[in-house]
Amino acid sequence: MSYKKHNQDQIIGVVWTEEPNMKSSYNTMSACQAVVENKSCQILYLVRAASVGSTKLMGSKIYRKIFKSTSKNRHIQPNLESVYYLATYHSLVNAALTNELVIEYNTISLKELEDKICASQIFNNCSLLQDFSVVMPADNQTKPDDIELDELK
Repeated sequence: MSYKKHNQDQIIGVVWTEEPNMKSSYNTMSACQAVVENKSCQILYLVRAASVGSTKLMGSKIYRKIFKSTSKNRHIQPNLESVYYLATYHSLVNAALTNELVIEYNTISLKELEDKICASQIFNNCSLLQDFSVVMPADNQTKPDDIELDELK
C-alpha cells in the first residue's frame, strides 16, 4: 500500500507481513527491493513483529540492505495495543458505512465518526500511527489508570 501525507508530494510505501515462511519473506523482500529500485516511493516502511530470519538467508540480506543501510526506510514493530486500535476503528468504519453504528439513539455516518475520532484524539495514543508520523503523541494525557475510582464513577 502507499499513501501521500497531506499537502506533500512524497509517496510513502507500507508493507505489513507476519508470514513466518522464509520463502514468502524472501518474496516480500524481493518485492520491496523492486519498489526501492523503481523509486515507486520515497520512503518504505516494513511493519513486522516477526523475525526476518537468519542473516544467512537471502531475504534477510535484502532486508538489511533496504531497512538497515539507509535511514529513510524503516522497520516498525507494532505492538498489540496499536493493532487493537486499528482493528476497532476498522469495525466502527464498517458499521458506519452500513448505517449500523448508533450512538445515543443516532445513526452515525462515516464523516461523523471521523469527526468524533479526531475530536477525541484517541489515536494520539496509538504508537503505530505515531511511528508513521500520522499523529503526534498525546502530551500529559491522563491515563485511565491515573484517574481516581471516584472520578470514574
